[in-house]
Amino acid sequence: MKTKSILFLVFVLFSFSTHGKESALLLRTNASSPASAPATDGDKTPFDYSKVKITQSEIFTAIDDIYNRMKKESADKPLYPTQFGGFAGVIDFYCKYPKIERETGVSKSWFEKLRKVLLKMAPFRTNMKIAKMNQDNKFYIENKAEYNKLFIEFENLYKNPEKVKK
Repeated sequence: MKTKSILFLVFVLFSFSTHGKESALLLRTNASSPASAPATDGDKTPFDYSKVKITQSEIFTAIDDIYNRMKKESADKPLYPTQFGGFAGVIDFYCKYPKIERETGVSKSWFEKLRKVLLKMAPFRTNMKIAKMNQDNKFYIENKAEYNKLFIEFENLYKNPEKVKK
């Protein structure tokens, strides 16, 4: 379990670094060196998601981890607003994977909906943090209510994945 968490963290960190696309590709294709991975000239050469090997287990483990982190956050240790962007980035990576529906049996639109809800949650978390620093209880409560609505929406999506229509 600890290994999966570490791999997930490494994946997220590499995904957002300068060489993240090459590093993420190396992790999944078992390439021995950057020279054996497809060259990416900055953003000029598009990343080829078809060469990435992702299993259904890896996808759902990552999404379970996101949900569990959100579910377990507490008032004294809330998630940072930037973490929602990171979570959305992981799901975005899966959305771009061409075999996502075949590998998981779940509609690509379901993954996109999860990503969009996560991105909507970040500003409310930011406002909650600002309100707490400014000791503005009313602003905090307003944003917490909106954040909670979005969490419920995320939770409902998470618990009811849309199956691929055949």
